[in-house]
Amino acid sequence: MLTDYEWEELEEKAQSAIELCLAPHLLQEVLDKTTAVDLWARLEELYMTKSLANKIRLKERLYTYRMAECTPIKKHLNDFNLIIVDLESLDVKVEDEDKPILLVVSLSSSYKHFKEIMLYSNSDTISFEDVKSNLLSKENFDHDIYTDSAAGLVVRGRPTEKVRNSGRRKNRSKSKNPYASKTCNFCGKLGHIIANCWKLKNKKEKE
Repeated sequence: MLTDYEWEELEEKAQSAIELCLAPHLLQEVLDKTTAVDLWARLEELYMTKSLANKIRLKERLYTYRMAECTPIKKHLNDFNLIIVDLESLDVKVEDEDKPILLVVSLSSSYKHFKEIMLYSNSDTISFEDVKSNLLSKENFDHDIYTDSAAGLVVRGRPTEKVRNSGRRKNRSKSKNPYASKTCNFCGKLGHIIANCWKLKNKKEKE
């Protein structure tokens, strides 16, 4: 059996756990609650009662919900499903034919072509499960394409560097003159020796 101290400690932990899950604007609604029971009751009163205001609020959230750019599609699907679940808990049924359309409309601008295919295809019906599976398949396909492209750039980049480096080495080897610091004993010019002197060669040819 728990002591009074243990009950108080357990109560504080429960209240803290609930508060950690609340957004800042929700915490303002329950600042005056000192127990976990009172805090939970206040949240149920605000957001779980089947009042007309709550139903309208959740419907508005569903119809205006939009996906932020660069959001993983799995996270977007989870958030969208949570809104549907909250509505159903208030006895508000979202028609099966409306769910896929609302999901497609909620997608970001980067899914423009996907939205056009889903909404304006020749099929008479569009199911929620089909839209979800196509979205997940598209994300996997895009990920594979990006991975392959990145790997291809790395592979193609390495030989290029080798060619450049080898070209530099060849140029350096060609430009290196072993007699650059030598002076010709015949003509007195720098850069060659007497055996390679063109003036001496010309003289011999004339003779």
